[in-house]
Parts: sequence; C-alpha cells; structure tokens
Amino acid sequence: MDLLMIGAFAIAALSAGWWWWEDRRHVPLAEFGMETVQRVLKFESDQRREEIWERGWLTRAEWRAINKRQLSAMDAELRRRGVR
Repeated sequence: MDLLMIGAFAIAALSAGWWWWEDRRHVPLAEFGMETVQRVLKFESDQRREEIWERGWLTRAEWRAINKRQLSAMDAELRRRGVR
C-alpha cells in the first residue's frame, strides 16, 4: 500500500512539475504564429511590444495573461456600449 501511495505521489509531482515548466519555458514568437503575435501586440504599449520583439519569446503564462487582459478590455467596452 505504501509503495502504491509513493508511486501515485511521484506521478502527481512529475505531472505538476512538467505543467509548471511547460507553462514558464521560453517559447519563440513563431510558435504562436507571427500574424497572431502582431495582431495581439498592437494593443500593448510601445515599450512592452518592443521588449517582447527584442527578446523574441514569451512564456505561455505571459501569452495567456496578455490575451485575458485584452479580452477583459473588449468585454468591458461591449458592456459600456450596451451590447452585452
């Protein structure tokens, strides 16, 4: 029984570690699609956009945060206009 619990814990820990690493590794912009990156970054500040283009990568967590922030702004604008 103890061996089974240790194995289950090891699998859970490895899965969590892989997910954490995958979410925070540097992903080249091309992997997100250059047209998509250009479309999304045009709504970011000039300084932030230049920083991202210079380094040439984002983490999946950053990508997700940028998209969530922009979706929230669009949703707020639609509510303000009374569309939603």
